[in-house]
Amino acid sequence: MDTHPSAPILTLASTNDVTTLDAASIRIARFDWISKSATPTMTPPRTSWPPTCAGVPGAGDVSVSEVAAYFGPETSGADIREIVRRTVLSTGAITEPDLVAAVRSGRFKAYVPQGNYL
Repeated sequence: MDTHPSAPILTLASTNDVTTLDAASIRIARFDWISKSATPTMTPPRTSWPPTCAGVPGAGDVSVSEVAAYFGPETSGADIREIVRRTVLSTGAITEPDLVAAVRSGRFKAYVPQGNYL
């Protein structure tokens, strides 16, 4: 940094997935203080479901508890939205079997690409 040697500088860094950091970014003396926060409490699927499915064809006939039985413990509201979105794009409506298939596929989850990337 091009600044006066005694200028106060505060550098903050954050990540949602610490496993994606390379060893150089977290080596000793890189940061003076590292703070970890707990994973936020997940919103139950029953709470996320109504606003996500409002106006979606077939939503009234879907049993939330039947589909939610296939969700993992880390399934978020954003995951549910992506499951519904992918199902609607592929079938035009949502049904329990189609939603369960989307959940089981796991394709709605973000992933970290392997190799070098920017």
